[in-house]
Amino acid sequence: MESGGLESIIHNILEAFNKKDLTRMTSFFADDATFIRPEGTFRGKEEIKRYYTWSFSNYSELTLTAKGFIVEGNKAVLEFVSEALLPGVAPKNSSCQGWLYSSLETEKFNKSMIIMIGF
Repeated sequence: MESGGLESIIHNILEAFNKKDLTRMTSFFADDATFIRPEGTFRGKEEIKRYYTWSFSNYSELTLTAKGFIVEGNKAVLEFVSEALLPGVAPKNSSCQGWLYSSLETEKFNKSMIIMIGF
């Protein structure tokens, strides 16, 4: 896959995330994808969708902003900043920085891991 294709897929996922469009967002994951987050490991598209349903319901105004990409073959690293209003916290945005490591097979993410700092 060309690096522009993988960057385009990541851009589309970020756009769907920021619009909270779970159907479009999870369409980029393979049915048997593994998604590793600080909150746990989610296996399969349905578990990933349940995680994001929970996440969107617990953090208001949750957004991701891309800061940079590294793409090599079918693997990518995305540096991002996440911002959200956290429940029970003074009404201000909290933010964290993170990295998404992903690999693709047949133009679908089959394994992704997020490392986050902060919040």
